[in-house]
Amino acid sequence: MSRSAARLATTGVVVTTAMVAVLSGRTDSAFTPTLPEDAQAAGVLQALHSLLGLDGLSHDAAAGVGGLAVAAVVLAFLFALREAWRGNLSMRTVVIVAVALHALALLMPLMFSRDVYSYGMYGRILAAHGANPFAVTPSQFPMEPVFPYVSHHWIATSSFYGPAFVLLAAAVGSMAAAPAAFIPIFKIIAAVASLVTMGLTTAAARRARPERAVFAATLIGWNPVVILHTVGGGHNDPLVALTLAGGALLLLKGRQLAATVVLTLGALVKITALLPLAVAVGAVVVRRPRGERLRALGMHGGAAASLVAVLAGPFMLTAGPTLGMLDLAGVQGWLAPTRLLRVTAIRIGRALGEPELGRLVGAGFRILFPLVLLACLAMIARHLARDPARVHPRLIVAAVGWASLIGLMTAPLLLPWYSYLVLPVAWILPKVPRNAAVALAAALAVTEVVAEPSRAPLAWEAMILGLHYVASPLALVLLILVVRDLRRRTRIGPLPGDADPLLAEFVVSGKEPGGEIAGDRDPDDRPPAQVTDRKRVGAHGAEHDDGRSG
Repeated sequence: MSRSAARLATTGVVVTTAMVAVLSGRTDSAFTPTLPEDAQAAGVLQALHSLLGLDGLSHDAAAGVGGLAVAAVVLAFLFALREAWRGNLSMRTVVIVAVALHALALLMPLMFSRDVYSYGMYGRILAAHGANPFAVTPSQFPMEPVFPYVSHHWIATSSFYGPAFVLLAAAVGSMAAAPAAFIPIFKIIAAVASLVTMGLTTAAARRARPERAVFAATLIGWNPVVILHTVGGGHNDPLVALTLAGGALLLLKGRQLAATVVLTLGALVKITALLPLAVAVGAVVVRRPRGERLRALGMHGGAAASLVAVLAGPFMLTAGPTLGMLDLAGVQGWLAPTRLLRVTAIRIGRALGEPELGRLVGAGFRILFPLVLLACLAMIARHLARDPARVHPRLIVAAVGWASLIGLMTAPLLLPWYSYLVLPVAWILPKVPRNAAVALAAALAVTEVVAEPSRAPLAWEAMILGLHYVASPLALVLLILVVRDLRRRTRIGPLPGDADPLLAEFVVSGKEPGGEIAGDRDPDDRPPAQVTDRKRVGAHGAEHDDGRSG
């Protein structure tokens, strides 16, 4: 039964993803933003689309079929992920299918987002005009071929991406000026970075939790939010995920300073990586003896500052020291839970005839979410500081995972491809946050399946309703569950090895070592090679001592 279920899961993921690829072969597919004429889907996808008679569907009907196809991919992926957790998928199968899915994403046209046009625009500003993308805006360069394709939301905005990525975009911009030329380059970069991220994540899981290695590989390699939204959209998030996966592996190997350098590089691609960097450095410093902490902080801080000076320093000469990060803090997206509560408060205030009160409460919600994040970071820091001798590498990676997930859900801007930034460390988390990371990625994958309202107006309106009344409330509920679980776990206090509450699959009582909190164990959710006593059995039968201090 297990083999047939694994074959069914594998077939389901491949077939449903191929369905989406074929649907993207339509010239005016709802999946795609405005495209140059020579940037359509690969000819084989266009031919299959016509062969199946899909050209006769109206725009809204095609968009509806497309939405159902994406939902089918998500359901197939969740089924496959369950089989991976149960140990029914082989690593060989996961890797082969992952490579095939990433290759399929390269055959698709640009999917769901115009961000790649902004990448090309900022790259051209630096490469072709020698201007600082952090000090000027795309609107100042209307003669660029890519300018008409840049989203109107970002035409008058300087770069919100980090200097490391702007330099990479400039390298691409120096090779290609036309959108049709640089779109595949950014997609290839995303695909390669994603596959390497999967490899590093798998290596980290094999080192820390061998029984979860296949699950970790499947979580990234087969994930529709990775394949369709992130690689399909040519986004830069796989580069950030790559540094997070590399940093986690280096931490597990005890190469802490190298991990700091790699995580700093991620923050120089996208500022969102600053949170895992800060948590990792803080945990590394805390585990040192008191007399060595200041020196350790200086070493790690100095390494990070040196890299920032090299990559960001030249841009700061003609732009502000924050490189636009303060402006980014004011941006708010329609999927973020903080926006849901703020807009709800404003509407209730208007309905009650108290619009000012509604706006005041809405502003309070906007402040509340950063406070929730800070409170969670304080809980994690306090937990680690209670017994620094027990802060081992696996616990540091888990702390990074907790912080990254909560930071994602409390951020004012939440988009499908952002969920990739948690996946490289989600495998090490306990049940509630791990499942929350999976559920969030799955929910985000079925949102924003219509790239632009002009493509399919009715489908666009249906999508907006789903975003506002399904996806955002779900993200809020997941946030509440994760924060509640973190609070419950950190109240127990530190425990040795993987029994620590931030790591343990099933929370144990600090008063009675080995005793479980009532109702917390669910034997059906345990992987086949689950932890027994102080040993773990790996995928190939090798035992791994779980009592090491790291």
